[in-house]
Amino acid sequence: MSKFSNLLKMMYLLNEHGRMNRKELSEHLGVSERMIRKYVEDFKEANVEINSFCGAKGGYEINLDNIDIDKEASYKNTIKNLEKENLRLKEQIENINKILNK
Repeated sequence: MSKFSNLLKMMYLLNEHGRMNRKELSEHLGVSERMIRKYVEDFKEANVEINSFCGAKGGYEINLDNIDIDKEASYKNTIKNLEKENLRLKEQIENINKILNK
């Protein structure tokens, strides 16, 4: 999968499952744990709130509640364009749309 596809899938996984660790995410996405750390940085650069937790029950959590109107519109446009280009992600895109339309 492309990096963008993996970022969307990671957003979906964290929203659906709550806290997940790097190993779980890397297995779901088929990438290295190092790449998961890079994805987390990419989310932070895009102002998507990702929280990190240490310890045995550590991992990452995503907070999509604080997306402001401009960012929300941007995400919706990105999803709309992606939906046209990649039909395999249609189910994931629909789930993300549900999240954004809460």
